[in-house]
Amino acid sequence: MERTPSLDTLNKVGQEVRLKGWVRLVRDHGKVMFVDIRDYSGVVQVVFVAGMLSDEQVALIKGLHGEDVVEIIGTAQQRKPGTENADMPTGTVEVFGKELTVLQKAAELPFDMGGKDLNLELPTLLDNRSLTLRHPKVQAVFKVQEIIVDSFRNALKEKGFTEFIAPALVPLPTEGGAEVFKVNYFDKTVYLGQSPQFYKQIMVGVFERAFTVGKVYRAEPSVTTRHLTEYLSLDAEFGFIENYEEIMDMAEHVISRIFDDLNEKGAEYLKLYQASVPKFSKPIPRIKLSEAKEVIFNETGRDIRSEPDLDPQGERDIYAWAQKEYGSELIFVTHYPTVKRPFYTYPDPENPEETLSFDLIGRGVEWVTGGRRINEYGQLLESAKKWGNEPKDLEIYLQAFKYGMPPEGGFALGVERITMNVLGLKNVREASAFPRDMELTVLITVLYFIKPDILGDYPDMLLQRIGLTEDKDTASVFEKQIGKPQDLNLLVYKELEKFEKQAPESYSSWNMRKDMFLARVVSVDKKKKQMVINISIPTGRSFSGKDMSVKIDCESEDSAALAPYSLAHLKSNIEVTAEAVEQDSIYSYCLNEKCSEIGRKCVLVKNLP
Repeated sequence: MERTPSLDTLNKVGQEVRLKGWVRLVRDHGKVMFVDIRDYSGVVQVVFVAGMLSDEQVALIKGLHGEDVVEIIGTAQQRKPGTENADMPTGTVEVFGKELTVLQKAAELPFDMGGKDLNLELPTLLDNRSLTLRHPKVQAVFKVQEIIVDSFRNALKEKGFTEFIAPALVPLPTEGGAEVFKVNYFDKTVYLGQSPQFYKQIMVGVFERAFTVGKVYRAEPSVTTRHLTEYLSLDAEFGFIENYEEIMDMAEHVISRIFDDLNEKGAEYLKLYQASVPKFSKPIPRIKLSEAKEVIFNETGRDIRSEPDLDPQGERDIYAWAQKEYGSELIFVTHYPTVKRPFYTYPDPENPEETLSFDLIGRGVEWVTGGRRINEYGQLLESAKKWGNEPKDLEIYLQAFKYGMPPEGGFALGVERITMNVLGLKNVREASAFPRDMELTVLITVLYFIKPDILGDYPDMLLQRIGLTEDKDTASVFEKQIGKPQDLNLLVYKELEKFEKQAPESYSSWNMRKDMFLARVVSVDKKKKQMVINISIPTGRSFSGKDMSVKIDCESEDSAALAPYSLAHLKSNIEVTAEAVEQDSIYSYCLNEKCSEIGRKCVLVKNLP
């Protein structure tokens, strides 16, 4: 007998079926036992009646637990009225089990996998990724991503685009503002691609309309709820544009198609998260960055008009305004400053200080970035030089423009961030099957900076007081048996508080620079009560922000982030509401052990720029 996928039992009522899959849930009611079986097509309920089975079979079934791999032979039948399960696609049928074979016994699970939800802290979710990915609600995240990627492809193919594969190793960085990963390539230095930008522009000269789907890498030393060092980027580029607004029109076409497909093909996955696709007016509202900053000032009183970009709060503010004015959860912000865009971005002829570029803000978060590119060879060459690039390093790229390139532009969107935003996930790592960030999976972070030339030997004193000694001849990695995570946090806090009282002038003159002392907890083993702490002096990046940085974290490990704020902020004990805690740039921390409660005395913090 051929195997029957779970979903096909809907069409096999009255017929004998052979199921193979994993045990999702066992409900033992004595004489009647229910076993939910999961396979690639879904989940179906199997009913076993003890009186119709051998003692050996009954013992086998009663010994089952989650993730056991089994084979079942039985008969598909309609469920009795009133026993249907509307939450399951197969909820109108069940299988009357006759015989069960255990193909592979699973180890005892570390947590319950049979519930509708998987209520785990983020570190637990990621540390057990091979297991947690099997849960239907977690699976749904990646079913949604599959729809997003397929929709992107189909929407562009309908418009005559051709897909190509961009290289992951590139000879030089493509995005001026992003850090890069260096790779030793046969005694030469190359980089993991920050974007396929150069290659998709080259392909405009080949196919006129081109797109690519691939991983990109950003070596940004940040740990926030919406950034990854490796993510899936969907990139499109096309030529013979009349104006840069055609690029936004194309991006809107793609986004609209994604939403339509999610509603049509992904309704069951959205339902699991009680989620819906964003509402937006057609066309999506468009506003210049300078005008957006004026709107934010007028609406909130917060003055960011001198800033070259929108900060996370600014993105939320302009989103709120778009909702109020247009009933739209999406808005294009255009005309970013030349200094904030790469050298290939086309300057606005009416104001060369601005560019014909845009970001699409979705529900308060940047979704899409794009714009028109410089297509005239001489202009592009001069812009590249102005930005400090050597023409010889850009030879293959410039060659495409030297031999004729029409007016062109394009855009890119990050799959994980859109997935997170649509489903309402709290952390972008939940939207990556195998997330990559500064520590691969972040558990708890304790961060503080000290300027050595002001403090003298104070860093050594501080380390000694919390039970650590600095080893300058090694990579400065320390391991120490300690108690609860809060113990170290409080020790750091107390020592910094002492120093503020002892040397207030020095304290107030601290400045965050690349020569500052850095301590970061990179892993926590609760069973062993052990932390691994990295002690280092950053040399590749200058930090900017408040005078000093201390992070007091607690049991809520999934909220870990690099968060600079002054000691005065720690003392202010600002009340943080549940709504505020969910926002991207606001996290809650406390100095007591009641870390699961909202409304406790906490501190208000913002991300590193």
